[in-house]
Amino acid sequence: MITSIKNGKVILENDIKNLNVYFKDGAITSITEKDLPADKTIDASGLYVSPGFIDIHTHGGDGCDFADMTEESFVTPARFHAKHGTTTLYPTLTSVSSETIKKSIDCFKK
Repeated sequence: MITSIKNGKVILENDIKNLNVYFKDGAITSITEKDLPADKTIDASGLYVSPGFIDIHTHGGDGCDFADMTEESFVTPARFHAKHGTTTLYPTLTSVSSETIKKSIDCFKK
């Protein structure tokens, strides 16, 4: 299924242009001014279309800390960050013991 995001202000490496973005199976197939056929269209009129954000230093989010060592303490912040445009994050632990870090990593693997 091909999905399009039309009428948005697409943030490019060195510019912002009004373009259409087409993707299939989670991968961008085309960024163009052309109006191509699509199975589903998202109207981004007046909005920006941006690559996902990468957070390289976060301790958690939405009331959870990665050092809490529960599955929820990893899933809740991941959902929270994804909701706001972050597609990749690097969990950061505060100054805690080596044992807490090891337990947190084991929890993260789950």
